[in-house]
Amino acid sequence: MVKKIKSRTQGNQPHGDNGNSAQFKLRKISGSAVSKWKPVPSSLQELVMSWLEDSILNTSGQRTQAEERTIKSIRKNVAKRLSLLKVPKDKWLDVKSLKNTKHTLESTKKQFDEAEAKLTSAIEMEMKEVQLLQDKVDKMKEVTNDWDEQLHPILRVPSI
Repeated sequence: MVKKIKSRTQGNQPHGDNGNSAQFKLRKISGSAVSKWKPVPSSLQELVMSWLEDSILNTSGQRTQAEERTIKSIRKNVAKRLSLLKVPKDKWLDVKSLKNTKHTLESTKKQFDEAEAKLTSAIEMEMKEVQLLQDKVDKMKEVTNDWDEQLHPILRVPSI
């Protein structure tokens, strides 16, 4: 038995509008290779079902009974197909590692946000300090101008 499946082509292919390769080709897979395939992992089934639920929840408005029956049927059929589907084991990503990566990225983002907040407050403090120093400089210039006016003409420094 030989099965034909679609697979992405590798290499320098023209990219679609979203930057991903839009090229596919049919590959022949032998029956012995297909016999080694395993059922979809339960964690991946849960992930697919949660995506389905999210997409259903994102539809707005009240649903009629017919629409509810259709949605229920879709849920049931997708769950049944996922439980029966067999896939090459080495081709699927580990959902746990994806969740760990997501957690790591979220904690890194949180650290960066905290660092950004600290830097922003430090910049604001430095800007206030610069403004205070600028005010002091302006006051000192006023004082020196007053002294120049109060000096006897002989003691004044001629401006060049």
